[in-house]
Amino acid sequence: MRIFNAEGEKRYQEWVLRFCDKETKGLGEVPYALLESNETSVLLLGTEMPDRNHWNGPCPNKYEMISYLKPFIDECLPHVSQSMDEQRRVWDSFALHFLEHICPKDDAGAYTPRMFAHYMIDDEGRSMMPLYQRHRIFNPYRFVTCNEIAIKPFFENDKAFTGGGLEEDIGARQELVGNPNFLELLNRLYTVNGHPVDGFVAMALPIDKSRPKWIKKCKPGSLRRLVATTMQLKNTHDFLQCSTDRMLELLGEEFSIWMQEHQTTID
Repeated sequence: MRIFNAEGEKRYQEWVLRFCDKETKGLGEVPYALLESNETSVLLLGTEMPDRNHWNGPCPNKYEMISYLKPFIDECLPHVSQSMDEQRRVWDSFALHFLEHICPKDDAGAYTPRMFAHYMIDDEGRSMMPLYQRHRIFNPYRFVTCNEIAIKPFFENDKAFTGGGLEEDIGARQELVGNPNFLELLNRLYTVNGHPVDGFVAMALPIDKSRPKWIKKCKPGSLRRLVATTMQLKNTHDFLQCSTDRMLELLGEEFSIWMQEHQTTID
């Protein structure tokens, strides 16, 4: 199993930025050779890299992708330092190796990254696509490592190349992603019979019918409202240290409809 060295990561990120430029539209072949050359990568383990053709086609969903990759990542991480640079190179390496699944080809057989990706922008307004590609592996891994059973219904409903409601609304909050009781709370509120319920993420509504501008509006009891309520309760009731049952007790009236109609237990 090989991962990028500093030179390999630099070349990969340069390639991804060109790859995602709307004028270049694809740049031809994916540079898998960066993970084969001693100039751009290092041998970490004798274990083979995961098979990118494991599904004989596109990965069916996010859960299947990360479930397949997780044993390889688990084996890899103890052999790299805790430095941000080396940790980042692990995620970049897996992102390149599985690029065809986190950025699939269109019906014409061409890679169209702008069709699938939400752009992350740096302070100067530049696209940070290497960061986005990395997080298609990194974020699902964090969720599943914390509470796989609770997260499974949501990720089975998401394509591998999308962020999805959970990642977009709580992915940046480690105190939530790393809290198994909170992830179980999500499952109890927003799944029924092992499937996510419709409407649990924030709804997008127009702020002015005369203007083609859209904003996120927090639907009562939705995931985004749950995050806001959690941030309020974590100081007054030590919410994030509570059991899942206690969390449910502390939630306000606006969540009652979800608890009555959609509450389910984790088998």
